[in-house]
Amino acid sequence: MSEPRSAPTVGQVVLGKRLQELREKAGLKREQAAQVLRVAPATVRRMETAEVALKVPYVRMLLDSYGVIGSELEAFISLTEEANRPGWWQRFHDILPDWFSVHVSLEGAAEMIRAYEPHFVPGLLQTEDYARAVMQTGAIGKAGPKEAERHVALRMERQSLLNRPEAPRLWVVMDETVLRRPVGEPSVMRRQVDRLLESTEMPHVTLQISEFASGHHPGTYGPFVLFRFAVPELPDMVYVEYLTGAVYLDERIEVASHLEAMDRMAAPGGNRTTHKGNPPRFPQGALICMDRIYNGMRATDLGTEGWRKPWSGGNGGNCVEVMKLDDGRVAIRQSKDPDGPALIYTRSEITAFIQGAKEGKADFLVS
Repeated sequence: MSEPRSAPTVGQVVLGKRLQELREKAGLKREQAAQVLRVAPATVRRMETAEVALKVPYVRMLLDSYGVIGSELEAFISLTEEANRPGWWQRFHDILPDWFSVHVSLEGAAEMIRAYEPHFVPGLLQTEDYARAVMQTGAIGKAGPKEAERHVALRMERQSLLNRPEAPRLWVVMDETVLRRPVGEPSVMRRQVDRLLESTEMPHVTLQISEFASGHHPGTYGPFVLFRFAVPELPDMVYVEYLTGAVYLDERIEVASHLEAMDRMAAPGGNRTTHKGNPPRFPQGALICMDRIYNGMRATDLGTEGWRKPWSGGNGGNCVEVMKLDDGRVAIRQSKDPDGPALIYTRSEITAFIQGAKEGKADFLVS
């Protein structure tokens, strides 16, 4: 009997479907294929649905009975041997549950990944410190510090797929809650926001923020991920996670419902803030929370380049310096204390202050 596997690889899923197609093309029923192998028909079904590993001798016998010969047969055998090799994520078998092992395999094979996340930054875009804070406070069973670090290492390695030559397109819709809810120390959130801004510079990454002002939308029921694949044997698939596991949906009506919900959330117009190749614009409410994250941080943490003195004064060199941030806000620091705290203001706040100063409304500060 074929050996069971805790979680199939995408290659095994594809080859299982191809075995079924070849059997049906040969006009054989599962019972007839089972007689060739001297096994129960259920074993053939499990091979075709990737519920068990594919033994090369069994595959060779089936292909021979299906009329597959020569180079086509040997190519199929080579693919079987390759599909049976453990994925890189099997190094994390000690902490990786079966239900998520499938997710990692699908993630690596997808040509498009669309995700809605109402609570946290998606794992593919998390910084190491943010992921660690989530793991330390989140529901990960009885995992201790060492196990939590292994979870973080797995998450960081998953992100390498975004740097592949043929990286999948990643399209994320995040709820405004993600930016408002602090995870870890303020420095952790600062680096995470910077990571989001950096990720949107990648041509294959699209990030959208669903604002509170947009009201109720189809995604308010919970997070989900849509996978789309280049190989025809793999249909679109939906991943829905709950506290202690996940379900994978591939029925057409279920996938279509989730796809419609995602399309409605990602549709232009309304209060969906999109960034792809242009300076990002975060919701005003989220900016208030981000100001709490950034205000008081060391000015040098914002970078050493880009600071300018808007004017010169005759006060011995003491002067404020300003820097325009990527998201349109303005940072202010004391020129003689570059390591001191920086204050962050929105564009409208700076505009109002400058206008007020021109009108003499700030004269009392120097009188």
